Amino acid sequence: MKNLFSEFSAYKIPICQDHMIQIVRRHLTLHPRLIAARKLKALVDGIANEDGAVFESKY
Repeated sequence: MKNLFSEFSAYKIPICQDHMIQIVRRHLTLHPRLIAARKLKALVDGIANEDGAVFESKY
């Protein structure tokens, strides 16, 4: 019997911005030390103010 992940892995499932921000914040600190973590935090902090094309170009 296959598990659900393997059954639905071919489909793209959208995720809301709030949950995306929560996932990233869960793995980062509030004041990250690494440059890559700082850039990721800045990218996620501005996600609500941008449209999809702008976010993808920054990503």
